[in-house]
Amino acid sequence: MKGSIFPGPVLIFLCFMNPVCGTKQKLKVLIVDDSSLIISRLRRLLSTAENISAFSDAHDFEEGKMLFDREKPDVVLLDINLPVSSGLSLLTYIRKKRLQTKVIIITNEACDYYRKLCLDLGADYFIDKAYDFEKLPGILFDL
Repeated sequence: MKGSIFPGPVLIFLCFMNPVCGTKQKLKVLIVDDSSLIISRLRRLLSTAENISAFSDAHDFEEGKMLFDREKPDVVLLDINLPVSSGLSLLTYIRKKRLQTKVIIITNEACDYYRKLCLDLGADYFIDKAYDFEKLPGILFDL
């Protein structure tokens, strides 16, 4: 590179010696779903993902809110239908607290109305549980 104090091979060597250079950030993932079966399925599906460092899970709004505040996850996998209060309320709470957290809505309520509403509220992705479940590893890998 013209004007660089380090020629190309030296930059490559420095990057090789630096463990941060060229590696993906390890993600902390919070799963919020009222179904233990779905949580178990998500954990199994994502258990081999190399860029996930930790999982935590919640079954309702209050538990999800508490774990979100305590764990400060990089990614939240969030169902719309939760006991007590909806996933939409939790999505709104998350966006007020941590804009950099990626929120992936995973729901059976996959109509256009909910898709648009979730994206307007700040969701980064909208996944239909029935048809798009298997896309999650690829989405998380790209984060």
